[in-house]
Amino acid sequence: MNIYRKTVILLIFLSFVILSYTENEFLSELTTQLVAAVLSYFVGIIPATAGNILFLKMDDQIVPILITFGCTGFMFISVYTLIMFVMPGISLKHRLISLLVLPVIYLSNIARVVVGIMLGVHTNIPLMVLFHDTVGQVFVFIFMTGMLLIFLNIFGYIKLRRSL
Repeated sequence: MNIYRKTVILLIFLSFVILSYTENEFLSELTTQLVAAVLSYFVGIIPATAGNILFLKMDDQIVPILITFGCTGFMFISVYTLIMFVMPGISLKHRLISLLVLPVIYLSNIARVVVGIMLGVHTNIPLMVLFHDTVGQVFVFIFMTGMLLIFLNIFGYIKLRRSL
């Protein structure tokens, strides 16, 4: 592994550690605003926001939903980026092109949060929590892995078989 890749991997790892273990409210507030916009414009659920908290009416009460750093999807983005820069034999050009997938992974995480909130509004809060903590996390992980495999297949680094 050349010094360039080692440096990039170290920077990605350090940025994840610094962002996750410091009081970084910027990403949480940005995600909160994006979730609120998606809920308002596309779903018809209009939340009130304050910083990184969404306030929604669920089960005949106003429920605060805290959007933490873990809800931003940055962990999935970091894992994807680390895999792309750790894998040997991928050209620098393709590694840089692979970064175009990061917004798609971020938006899939936004969809996870929105679907969880929709479940909470239309059913009950325990179902929302169950989806957010388990099914939604697995969905985004599978989506991230699928995006990685599709990218590697498109540029010829792996060959995916299609059989019936």
